[in-house]
Amino acid sequence: MSTGEIYALTAKEATAPAIDPWNNVVQEDLAPFIQFHGLQTTDEIQGLLDNEKLRPLAKSAVSGIGITDDVIGFLQNKPSSVVAISGFDTAGDLHFGNLLVLKQLMILGQKGCQVRIPLADLEAIAARGEDSKTSEDRANSTMIPNLVQLGFKSESVYIRSTVPRILDMMAVVSRGTAPDKMEKLYGRALSGPEIFSLTFMAADLLRPQTEGIKHTIAVYGIDEAPHIRAINQIAIDVGLKPIAGLFSPLVPSKQNSSIKMSKSLQKRGANLSLTAAVEDARDTVIQYEVQDPCMVKALRKHFLIGSVLRDDAVECDLECAACKRESGAAIFGFMANKNLIQKLANL
Repeated sequence: MSTGEIYALTAKEATAPAIDPWNNVVQEDLAPFIQFHGLQTTDEIQGLLDNEKLRPLAKSAVSGIGITDDVIGFLQNKPSSVVAISGFDTAGDLHFGNLLVLKQLMILGQKGCQVRIPLADLEAIAARGEDSKTSEDRANSTMIPNLVQLGFKSESVYIRSTVPRILDMMAVVSRGTAPDKMEKLYGRALSGPEIFSLTFMAADLLRPQTEGIKHTIAVYGIDEAPHIRAINQIAIDVGLKPIAGLFSPLVPSKQNSSIKMSKSLQKRGANLSLTAAVEDARDTVIQYEVQDPCMVKALRKHFLIGSVLRDDAVECDLECAACKRESGAAIFGFMANKNLIQKLANL
């Protein structure tokens, strides 16, 4: 494999797993996905981050890419030279599935990294079918206030299309988005809106290195890993440096266990939104029709840690009805806590 094609696949390998950045699929066995995309395993990530300063980053990470000793050295010794970035499209409100990524961003910010949270408005329009006014209104009236409530600085949150430098960078990175190469990387052909969305994202994630930043760490759900892999190939093709990525697990939706919580599915009632009324959140958990993988089990594992629930609720130790009652009460307490900064810091 040549250095110019470090992520190229052979024809024999080119059968993509079910998880895809646009299809919202949840898959419990991540091994085929990690192998297909050449990602770092959980054990590798935990081994690299196994020190007192960085161990919290490994808590919810299920994979990574480009997490090297050099990146870790900068995280430990010169974090101000590292940008930690994660974006959210504006097709729906923030939900519980987003909290794992936001927790990672908060940890990196506390370590001294520069945190950036772009809102991908044009992706919501191009790839999700959202209209521009709804997209803009949601970004300004709901998403930005939520992120500020969670403790992120307002200057760290921005609507991606409003930054002129990103639009300039799109012209640069577009030279590396040849459709045949993207098909090889993703394991399928990308549509025009999907290539546009990738270009939009790549321009923003590769931008920091043109500003003198030494390393960029993209923090996303595991289904976004193909994007980071493709962005790294684009970087090589246009003379820039690949970035690192840290990936969190996906949280099953409340309607279909094979589908994750996703802002694009908000209209179908699939999410447990961070803006939900506390009573509605409680009732959603109590009335949940148990499936495998189980949304309530995921909520217990990742979010409902404390005196009510045991610290590592990976294995079920209650009958489903009792579990849902207990978890509903806990989610009520979680959502009733108006101090969202403390809520996120305690995860």
